[in-house]
Amino acid sequence: MRPVFAAVLLTACSADPGVGFTLVSTLPARTDGIAVADGSVASAAMDDQLCLLDVGDASVIGDTDLGAGTDRLLDAAGDSVLASQKGLYRVSRALGEPEALGMPDPLDARLYADGAVAVYARDGACGLVWSTAPDAMWLIPESHCDGEVALAVDRATGTAWLADGTRMARVGADGSYLVWPASADRLSFDPATGFVLAGRRGEAWIGAMDGAGVLVWDRSLPGVLVDVDATGWSGLYSLMLGDAGGGLLEIGDTTSGQPVGEFALPDTADVTLSEDGTTMALARPDEVLFYRVDEDDGWLEAPSDDHAAAPEVSMAVVGASTAAGVLGTALLVATITD
Repeated sequence: MRPVFAAVLLTACSADPGVGFTLVSTLPARTDGIAVADGSVASAAMDDQLCLLDVGDASVIGDTDLGAGTDRLLDAAGDSVLASQKGLYRVSRALGEPEALGMPDPLDARLYADGAVAVYARDGACGLVWSTAPDAMWLIPESHCDGEVALAVDRATGTAWLADGTRMARVGADGSYLVWPASADRLSFDPATGFVLAGRRGEAWIGAMDGAGVLVWDRSLPGVLVDVDATGWSGLYSLMLGDAGGGLLEIGDTTSGQPVGEFALPDTADVTLSEDGTTMALARPDEVLFYRVDEDDGWLEAPSDDHAAAPEVSMAVVGASTAAGVLGTALLVATITD
């Protein structure tokens, strides 16, 4: 018999004053990608189509079909959803007419201000394509895409980050890139700080690097990492951790890395945080749980004019402490293409 979250999450709970989690609804369906806009609507790939969901009761309030085959939802930001099905498409949150980006199905892809960035496998190496030049592929021979690869993208500039479990790479839209040894295989870009969160599934550490690949902070975790997500202007990240006793959901401050709330679960799941930091989705193999992030200490604030400015970082910080060097440093190897 599979574990059921509903009996555990019906009321708000918190391990820290001022932070709580309240179950809102449960979607009893298998999904292939989900994104939460805010506390009212979410998007999901399910039943071979893209669906718009009412978070309040997990009902389907709209849908669109990209064609014959299985749709995948890869990313969402602002008013756009990025999906693939025999090609890469950008669709409005309201699921209007899909816009074909002229790119084949990728391993993964992310939205940014000017379009999308997608990663492909080419003879075992990783290749990146920007939708602004869909016929040009930048190959990163030092990165391996013959297995699982993590992708994160700076939504303002289109700079991409890759992690294959042995190396990390930072790649600009002009093809310039840095590669360095690192054991990370989970990445998420936080647009509020400009930091990239990096960790490794099954290990108990997390770290953040700035846009130059310099380590800003790192720390040990109370369980092994399952998933990480940071999105929107809230300046928060979410972690799903696992241990022998089940799962632990944690929300933290991306600037400092310090946790601000946590919630014990009977099992683990992939986690997605809404752009405003108020709603979270836990995706399990056959269901998705939506719940509200409650707070009364003011750490979910409306964005100010300087909210997206990253804090000043000393270039002297180039190594990892708690992570014992597993994030490496971008200063170790630098390869620039023409």
